[in-house]
Amino acid sequence: MAKIETQRVPRMGLRLAALLTALDAQTEVVSSFIASDTPLNLAHSSGDRLTQREQIAE
Repeated sequence: MAKIETQRVPRMGLRLAALLTALDAQTEVVSSFIASDTPLNLAHSSGDRLTQREQIAE
């Protein structure tokens, strides 16, 4: 991987390869249910807040 980065970005290739390697090591795979559950919960709570603001405005 470092070889590809040093060809494309000669000055920063090794640092970029180290960064990408570190990011790959930190990546965690979660099931699709868990991954979709959080954004859906956030969307529902945002909708609830909007409803509350509309009720307060009335």
